[in-house]
Amino acid sequence: MSLSPSKRRAVVGDVPAGPGREDFGAWSARRYRIADPETGATLVEGPELPTEYLAVSFAAETAIAADCAVRVGPIRIFDPATFGERFDLVGHTGAPWFAGSDADGSRLVTGAADGTVRIWNAATGEPLKALEGHGVVAFCGEFSPDGRILATGGHDGQVRLWDTATWEELTSLHGHANYVKDVAWSRDGETLVSASGDGTIRVWSPLSTSQRAAAGAERRRIAAAWQPRIRAMLGDADGDRLGAAASAAEASIRADTSLSGRERDVALQVLLLECNERRSR
Repeated sequence: MSLSPSKRRAVVGDVPAGPGREDFGAWSARRYRIADPETGATLVEGPELPTEYLAVSFAAETAIAADCAVRVGPIRIFDPATFGERFDLVGHTGAPWFAGSDADGSRLVTGAADGTVRIWNAATGEPLKALEGHGVVAFCGEFSPDGRILATGGHDGQVRLWDTATWEELTSLHGHANYVKDVAWSRDGETLVSASGDGTIRVWSPLSTSQRAAAGAERRRIAAAWQPRIRAMLGDADGDRLGAAASAAEASIRADTSLSGRERDVALQVLLLECNERRSR
């Protein structure tokens, strides 16, 4: 199961039972569906696919990636509203391992057993950049909340940070004694967590003091601008009416494609704080 970035939808595979389904086959399927992660109710029933896919996940709110990790081939992008095929991401020469996107869903990132991390236009599938350095396999990657840094991990045991404006490597973080399997940014973009095959999880503060200060000032500026907007969205709602008003405000913020990832994140935090303050009155 994979959750969408908004956590409102999940993609679930209907895995057939039977002999010969050991190892990777125990998780691969030809039929997937979009479900409500809280109730399990089916929202979209997908058709039977021409082949089994192992790693089917939300790469972005508007894109599902089927990136089978047991054979070389293109990463197929589906529309989660219909499960219709949109396009293939063609470029990796090894079996794909992961797919994701930046916060506003404009760029996709993938990694594969060819050791490369590749960046794509999320609307068209056009290749934008190929990043090298992880050796045999690039296992993971995640954009920072503001989209300015891409963190990647792979077989070489290093976490690499890339400037997404120039695609130059900013630095590499050393400490793991085995491959890096996953990376994740904190919501404020100041902390990075990595998990490794050496059995450890490491927490990093990759930004410089000046970068953290600048990021903090920017978040405060955005929060100050959003506070009156959030209050206007909620109106005089409180008590039993607050839940419905907050849900409508959240949906409006998430649907606003003009917002950057950082702006959307800060706006949602302001909404949460305002709701908590009203509940405590």
